[in-house]
Amino acid sequence: MSKTTPVHPDQHGKLKIKDQIDFETLGKRQFAALTAVEFAQAASSYPIVMLKDGNSGTFVSVALWGFENGQNLLLNSDNNNWDAVHLPNEVQCEPFLLGASAEEANTLTLHIKEQSPLVQESEGRALFDSEGETAYLKSMQTKLAEHYQNQVFTRDFINLMLEKKLLKEIEMIVGFQDDQVKRVKGLYTIDEEALAKLDQDTILTFFKRNLLVPIYAMLGSLTQFNRLMKLNNQNEALQKIVRLQMRTPEID
Repeated sequence: MSKTTPVHPDQHGKLKIKDQIDFETLGKRQFAALTAVEFAQAASSYPIVMLKDGNSGTFVSVALWGFENGQNLLLNSDNNNWDAVHLPNEVQCEPFLLGASAEEANTLTLHIKEQSPLVQESEGRALFDSEGETAYLKSMQTKLAEHYQNQVFTRDFINLMLEKKLLKEIEMIVGFQDDQVKRVKGLYTIDEEALAKLDQDTILTFFKRNLLVPIYAMLGSLTQFNRLMKLNNQNEALQKIVRLQMRTPEID
């Protein structure tokens, strides 16, 4: 993970941010964290799954962009074309994120990735001017604050899915033209059978809390695995995929 530093006028008074995407880094990402409020829009572009941290056991919802580590099939590196209608908010906030405050305990503040190629002094949008924080910097603070609230909502959403036993593990079997077979494991999605067995009171609660939208968006997004296969097969440098199968993983 890139080192981050709290934004401060004494240290970052001359910095500017290029108003574009860090395509070089994005092109090496197989997935990115996605908040539940983004699911509905993201589902039209790529699969949405959950990953489980092997050490902590916690789950995170992500946008999946490739079948292999470091593979992003949605980004055309030749012309930096992003072949999707949605770009995760996490990526849109680059090179900023919220981090611990050095001055106040248990407080989050705006951090910046100083080594990001978007950060420079020659061109871009300034962080500070003679009057202090620029409108741009304030807008990013607002955007990160909203994103944080969406992250909290997402953590609650995932915890509820676990509580109601609505998550199931899946794996993708990817068969290539050269007879090579790869298994993409450790993916989790909504268990439709368990969802169908929920009582009416729970369904009503889900509806009132606006949880059914991300649930069904996540399920619907699984069809986008076919889109990833199509994008893979359009790339002349990649081995063609001839078979794609989603199944419950076998127990070793």
